[in-house]
Amino acid sequence: MTSKTAVFGVVLLVVTGGLAGAFALGVNPIDIISSPTSNGSVGGDTGGTSDTGDTASDGSSTGDTGSSSETDNSTADSGSDTPSFSFVVQNIEECGTTCRDVTVAATNQMDDTATNVEVETVISADGDQLWTGTESFTEVDAGESKTRTKRVKLGYLEAAKVQNNDGYITVTTTITWDGGEQTFSERRKVA
Repeated sequence: MTSKTAVFGVVLLVVTGGLAGAFALGVNPIDIISSPTSNGSVGGDTGGTSDTGDTASDGSSTGDTGSSSETDNSTADSGSDTPSFSFVVQNIEECGTTCRDVTVAATNQMDDTATNVEVETVISADGDQLWTGTESFTEVDAGESKTRTKRVKLGYLEAAKVQNNDGYITVTTTITWDGGEQTFSERRKVA
């Protein structure tokens, strides 16, 4: 037996064992990424990007809304009672068993233009980061919305981590700009 054949055999055994283990645990990745909700989900991409351009946000949401969630929307550092940005999931489409294309909109609710804006989203389970992504904008004018579609993919190992965390994920989206920061955080039962 050559070393290439042995390596291939070991890789095949590990992959097959991982998939079998996931199914044996009752892990169904489709349930794990059912969908993020409107207050703090997707901002970036590790599996492909579709840029839909800048559009106005009407706040509507279509697609799967998932099972349950707890949301904590903190306000910006400016001390204002009105959030500086709003963050809304507009649409969620299936792109595979463990994949969703998620369209989100961030709207500048301030009276001034926000500059050097970055939106970062992290999906985690029990402190383990499962997915992360970022999107940057040079400027977002007062009242302007930036809408993007991002692809969120989770594998069977990530699904097992969620299952081991009693089916809960935490989605944290942080919007930073010159002069401020705002974080949307949500704990959600998805499996």
